[in-house]
Amino acid sequence: MRHIKSLLLISGPYDLVKLIPHFDRRGLHLPLLEAIMGGRDVLPTVSPTMLVKTKEFQAPDLVRRVPPIFLFHGTADLSVPCHIAEEFYDALKAAGYRVQMKLYEGKSHTDPIIEDLLYADEVEGGGPPSEAECWGVP
Repeated sequence: MRHIKSLLLISGPYDLVKLIPHFDRRGLHLPLLEAIMGGRDVLPTVSPTMLVKTKEFQAPDLVRRVPPIFLFHGTADLSVPCHIAEEFYDALKAAGYRVQMKLYEGKSHTDPIIEDLLYADEVEGGGPPSEAECWGVP
């Protein structure tokens, strides 16, 4: 991992188990989700929020080797509610990972990475946010 400088995670479904009721209301019913993922028992093993709470992922050597993690999520995301990213952030922080999170007020699931970049020239001061805007860095 020494060649990877940082991890950028955008609008992720970091806890599939917790998202089951949400996905069901949105039309992704459990039998389909199970078929896609290979069974319900697999969901915890592919849910980063759950994994980071395990001993294996809290090993000091692993935590030390993982590069800084940056989470980006829109507060108006209907596909994956932003509280999922907030809970993942809390779990990462509690385990000792270097993590920062930027919530985009009123933005959807894809706004920060697709729509805002596609239409950046059409809005005043267009373009992607600078590092300073993202992280409050002078």
